[in-house]
Amino acid sequence: MYPAANANAISLASLLKESGVSDKELQSTGAVVKLIFAYNCELHQTTCYPTLTFEKLSKEGDLPIEVEDTIPYISDIEMRDYLVLRGLRIIVEV
Repeated sequence: MYPAANANAISLASLLKESGVSDKELQSTGAVVKLIFAYNCELHQTTCYPTLTFEKLSKEGDLPIEVEDTIPYISDIEMRDYLVLRGLRIIVEV
């Protein structure tokens, strides 16, 4: 697991910490994070490991990162549930 050398997985907690996104911010407005894999290697090398950089793209005051949805259902009266989901969008650059 990241940040171990040659890791091939990263936890959500590590991603949020490295990009500077707080739990409170994620819950209230969501966030946009860019994960950058930079390969700076010589072509004659047989193995090449990237350096990872994290960049928070969302700023304070931005509109929330959210998805709205409704779920209709019928009982004695026709009703629906209205959901607003906030979360994390990850952009990967290689």
